[in-house]
Amino acid sequence: MVPGLTNGTLYDCTVTTLYAAGGSVPSAPAAVTPMATVPAAPTGVTATAAPTQASLAFTAPADTGGSPITGYQASCTPQGGGTAVTATGAASPIVVAGLTNGTTYDCTVAAVNAVGTGAASAPVAVTPQAAPVAAVTAVPTLWQWGLMLLGLAAAGLGARRLRRG
Repeated sequence: MVPGLTNGTLYDCTVTTLYAAGGSVPSAPAAVTPMATVPAAPTGVTATAAPTQASLAFTAPADTGGSPITGYQASCTPQGGGTAVTATGAASPIVVAGLTNGTTYDCTVAAVNAVGTGAASAPVAVTPQAAPVAAVTAVPTLWQWGLMLLGLAAAGLGARRLRRG
């Protein structure tokens, strides 16, 4: 094994045998090209919840495996088991939609290159929540106002004259 070679780069390699009295004559050169591998896992993954979705931000891996990264795959799996929901993207962040509000998910991101999909990042937990519902103030109808005024008048608390406005 020769460390420090760059994947995808052509090298001419020779072999020499070493022994106590010296070494052999180098062999004829052989052309070799180290093969690319899958990329390393993205780091620094954070998740931001929204109704029925999560936005996953991350840092691209420094080790591309010797082949350019072509995209990323994000996956969110319900804690305790269930079917994963996935999404793909070209860069950070990636939005994973179709999640169930109130369910906690473990989400990961993996980098993809021409060789394949690399290892997944460390999981981060996220729980999508429904958007808060705005409070509704009930407004009495004309009929309800009439009943209230009639009740006040019957109790002697109303005005002497009722006018229709």
